[in-house]
Amino acid sequence: MELLEPLREHNQSSFSELESVVIKDFSLKKEVGVFTIEQDYFYSDMAISVQSEAHNFVKVRKEIARVCFSAGAEPGEYSGKSATRVIRRMQTSIVKVFEDQISQYSKKHLHNKVLNYYTTQLHGIIVNRKRYSSFNNLDPVVQEEFEQKTRNIREEFRRNLRTAQYLLESNLAIQHQDNNSECKKDEFENLLAFADWLVVLQDNADTCHFTDFDVLIQIDDEYKVDNIFLKLECYSMRKYFVVSMSNKITQ
Repeated sequence: MELLEPLREHNQSSFSELESVVIKDFSLKKEVGVFTIEQDYFYSDMAISVQSEAHNFVKVRKEIARVCFSAGAEPGEYSGKSATRVIRRMQTSIVKVFEDQISQYSKKHLHNKVLNYYTTQLHGIIVNRKRYSSFNNLDPVVQEEFEQKTRNIREEFRRNLRTAQYLLESNLAIQHQDNNSECKKDEFENLLAFADWLVVLQDNADTCHFTDFDVLIQIDDEYKVDNIFLKLECYSMRKYFVVSMSNKITQ
């Protein structure tokens, strides 16, 4: 109110009304907040943002559908160990297609590209973890929305980190072609989408084999593969993977 004090002499009654409103609102819970964090590492604010879009995932699903058809998988819904067998039957061929795509590019250039992406995702996890614990006095409705949104963002970074790890390991493990080229942005986004799907399929195969969650692997008439979490299991599945991924990140 000190900044507005000069207005008092021009209109005392209006200023008093304003002052009472400000004092009343001052006691309410905040709807916005600001926080600062200290980083013990360097992170450039010029880092390039890379993210796979819907068309990248569509392209990958078409590749997986071709493999699914070639492997002789029948359209339908599979659960438990039968779902694991279907995925395992396709997995070797899908991984080969993925590694053949990687082999077209310079190992060093792709490694640096994935490493930059990896560090961006790790930075996002750290920032959102600190952000989540920095606000606890907001309006209850705003607080709940903030916490849910922050959790969703953090889990997306964690998922992307696993994708980056898989792509990093694959790039280092395989033999690259002699006349390879640098990986362009759209090609890199395709590789990320492919790696993401491979991680998802692996998780689904493990879930169907080792847990009692009602997870179905669906192959439609066009041989596109998808997973279905039954409604009663959605919360438990989310909790299971959040804990699992959290343990891996903190190790």
